[in-house]
Amino acid sequence: MVREKELIERRVILPLAEPGLAGRLGLVPPRAIVLFGPPGTGKTTFAKGAASRLGWPFVELFPSRLAGESAAGLAAALREAFAHEMLKLIPPFREQDERLLICATNSVRALDSAFLRHGRFDYVIPVGPPDPAARAAIWDRYLAAVPHGDLDMTAIVEESRLFTPADIEFAARRTAQLAFERVLFERGEEKVTTADVLCGIAETRRTLTPELVAEFEQDIQAYARL
Repeated sequence: MVREKELIERRVILPLAEPGLAGRLGLVPPRAIVLFGPPGTGKTTFAKGAASRLGWPFVELFPSRLAGESAAGLAAALREAFAHEMLKLIPPFREQDERLLICATNSVRALDSAFLRHGRFDYVIPVGPPDPAARAAIWDRYLAAVPHGDLDMTAIVEESRLFTPADIEFAARRTAQLAFERVLFERGEEKVTTADVLCGIAETRRTLTPELVAEFEQDIQAYARL
């Protein structure tokens, strides 16, 4: 995730934040990008972070929520219409200043090839599962609010492989709940141990699978445009 963050910072945010320098060097700032990766890997968080860094409003649209499913297939029809209209709207959108279109998808291979043609999106950026260093940083953030002694972070990071950031957050909450119940019902120790965290991990269902990660790695080779 550190790599993705730095890539978005350098390729997307900085050219938009420094338009004068970009203009003098003949660099056209990006106007539209695609983020792709397995569910829960933080694509929307990256989009919100970009808006925050630029000080721009953030507007989120969900084509899948345009209508509820029905026997007539209204939602599917609306989604298809939305996709076709998006193809028409991207070129004029790109002509406006201080706007950035970020599309996020779990499956880039499911997109129409016309969607990814040059001239519509400047970058197609993979956002993958957190690596061990990123998992350790996420654990540190969530465990900071939980009283604990020395923890075996190596074991915790290893056992939480294939966890998304949201999975880690849930596992940390589950760990705190286990400690809460121990203190409340057993008058036990308040400080969380490595065993407590590993128990919280064991009671958390992983969002990712090896198959999803393997498919993502293949998509990087086939679709990424950095």
